[in-house]
Amino acid sequence: QQHHQQHHQQHHQQHQRQQHLRLFSLHADLNARDLLMVRTTDNATGNTTWTDTPLTNAARNGGCVILDGLDKLRSDALSSLALVMEHGWMALPDGTRLVAHDSFRVIGIGHPPAADATSMDGGEASSWITPEVQGMCHWIRVDTLPAKELREVLVELYPSLDDDIVDKLMRLEKELNDVSVDSAAEQESLRLSLRKLKHICRRVERNPNELGNILCSTLLLDFLPEWESGIVKRCFEKSGISIQPRDYGTCDYTMDEELLKSCRRVASDPLLVPNVRFHENAGQAEVMGDILEAHSVGEKALLIMGNQGNGKNKVVDKLLSLLNCEREYVQLHRDTTVQSLLMMPMVENGRIVYRDSPLVRAAKHGRILVLDEADKAPVEVVAVLKGLIEDGLLSLPDGRVLSRLGSKSSEERDDNIIPIHPDFSVWTLANPAGWPFHGNDLAREMADVFSCHTVHPMDMNSHKGILASYGTNVEPQFIDKIVNIWEDLRVAHERGVIAYPFSIRESIAVVKHFNAFPEDGIEGAIDNVIAYDCLEKSLTKHLNEIFSDHGISLEHPTKSVVNRAEGGISTPKTRASSPKFGKVDPENTPHVGGNTWAGGTGGKTFLFSLCSFVLYLL
Repeated sequence: QQHHQQHHQQHHQQHQRQQHLRLFSLHADLNARDLLMVRTTDNATGNTTWTDTPLTNAARNGGCVILDGLDKLRSDALSSLALVMEHGWMALPDGTRLVAHDSFRVIGIGHPPAADATSMDGGEASSWITPEVQGMCHWIRVDTLPAKELREVLVELYPSLDDDIVDKLMRLEKELNDVSVDSAAEQESLRLSLRKLKHICRRVERNPNELGNILCSTLLLDFLPEWESGIVKRCFEKSGISIQPRDYGTCDYTMDEELLKSCRRVASDPLLVPNVRFHENAGQAEVMGDILEAHSVGEKALLIMGNQGNGKNKVVDKLLSLLNCEREYVQLHRDTTVQSLLMMPMVENGRIVYRDSPLVRAAKHGRILVLDEADKAPVEVVAVLKGLIEDGLLSLPDGRVLSRLGSKSSEERDDNIIPIHPDFSVWTLANPAGWPFHGNDLAREMADVFSCHTVHPMDMNSHKGILASYGTNVEPQFIDKIVNIWEDLRVAHERGVIAYPFSIRESIAVVKHFNAFPEDGIEGAIDNVIAYDCLEKSLTKHLNEIFSDHGISLEHPTKSVVNRAEGGISTPKTRASSPKFGKVDPENTPHVGGNTWAGGTGGKTFLFSLCSFVLYLL
């Protein structure tokens, strides 16, 4: 299903009818009550009140509401809408009954049930279209655009795009659609949806010679399984698209200063502009140039993906510093919820109040929102941003609405509508899914919403320059050896020999240790970084082979650690094999406390017992 095509059709219909449109982005955490009303806090009194959701607001005042993501709701929550959908009234959580307005309309959008879907417990997932849900709506299937119509759309949207490039994209789209894979999820990751094609054409229109590299970034080719990557490359060849293999030996990229100058802003709050330690190098400059190019053509949402430790945060912070852009930063984690992403509860003067989260502040003031570790959060948490990015609408838990159009109608000229600043953008940082980062597959779920960019491992020349900046007292021969070792580790990871991608973060730690403690030697500096990895026997074998090729021996006290873990007989400090008998005082002098003399009174415990006995007698 072309989800972007569905949204475009709904917005076009509502524009023609001149009805007020509300978007309600659904997610898995919503229950039947949350679909109708939510609890909020009155800022004046501190009392909790009920607030209408976009669904109830549309039913009360008239207009159309788009329920985006019906397939994400639980079946019981979705079935609870039958009363308002079929009979036009609803029983609200505050105890009142609401009869829907005559002009109230509902349009639901959802993905069709996947034939190979699985539930959370590993079993076969049931379809969200239950018999109850099936009778609630009039169903319309939105098929993929035919190739001819898709070409017409791209030509109309991007008239300056060369016809030869459009032909190549159409051939590639057909080749990828014809690929046979095992699951619907894998098929979806290989498809060129309308959203992905728009991202590609927007950037290729500026740089036609970079078609192959832009396609690799859009499809995240470097992070696909080897067999999927091979399929995509064969489709490239059949479509007449060439890609240049990456040279990890050297990089001579320089940033476009004119483009950088044209995108530079005037910061209203300079304290929010990142100020990061950064060593200029061509490798990371190439990544910054790729991001800058997408930012300059109007991309409002970027997905910057790379293995842990390759410098994603450094690159983003340095580029924001060069652009003089204010940054709002949020680090996501496994306990992040939609509520915590949108609002920040605080206690002020004994009352619970909700303040704007970094996301809301960034949208209001036109700042760059940096979402770090986005793969760690549940996918539905990040997916709620789709409505904000694509449609320019997002309902907040306190009843307010972020809107790209602002307050158009006279009845909504109040604080409930928050206009989205035109300079607002979302830059999302994520690691690849699966081991060893144990993140969710964010790219497979919603990569088409973002303009995708890959942070590659560092080329050797850039790597040397960065290590030299951290090891001012380290000899160049040592830095060259570390760079060559880490290059072999990169190759071993790409071939599947080792699972963990050793990055520049670990090599910097080695150089910093050797710079501070040169007496430890190169072996001690390396052991300080990979000591934990050496506890795994299979990994130690491969690491020994790589390091020994460069004259470094990895001797790690693994045996002693294992012996301590297995346990043993605990020997007391007294080295006594039987209960100890104290010394005998020949004068039989009373001794209070201690364990030196036999027959002592026991110290404080004895005195306490004696006092208790005396009090008992009294």
